[in-house]
Amino acid sequence: MTVSQSDYRDKLRAQLISAHAKVQYTFTSHEKDIHRLKAWDFCLRWFQIILSAITASSFLITVFPEWAKTLGACCALLLVITNAVAKNLNPASEAQEHRRAADRLWPILEQYKSLLTDFDELDDTQIRAERENLTETVADIYASTPRTSEKAYRRAQRALTKEEEQTFNEGEAERFLPPVSRRQ
Repeated sequence: MTVSQSDYRDKLRAQLISAHAKVQYTFTSHEKDIHRLKAWDFCLRWFQIILSAITASSFLITVFPEWAKTLGACCALLLVITNAVAKNLNPASEAQEHRRAADRLWPILEQYKSLLTDFDELDDTQIRAERENLTETVADIYASTPRTSEKAYRRAQRALTKEEEQTFNEGEAERFLPPVSRRQ
């Protein structure tokens, strides 16, 4: 292998590593958006339940006899607004879309890892063909899934760089294997 071929393979490997990292960030950002939207949905649902209970209960009359009608009307108005927000935003549905996106990205991440593992055993033509296939698949996924939020990206960045989410320390991954499958 000549110096220029070696240099080309180094660049090819670096490009695959970069592409893998970008997909990893997107995957983790979708996961962070799922958590954010589920929390928002949980709070919204509980707020609706509480407002419904206050609006419909005789509790208001006993605790706030003079203000019961006003408080009941205000809670009813807040409930209508909350229901309209919940209907239009639908964070649970949006979280489900992010779940589908993350589920579609997971095998892509694994394919990149496999390609990088097999890199030295494959010739340049095979690597380029697999790279192009992965690039097209990722582009199709990106085109058909929701964008992640800026907040999710920042949380993903923190999780991947500072908290080392999605990584294992030396020997940590092997502890999940049955003892007979571990390296000796």
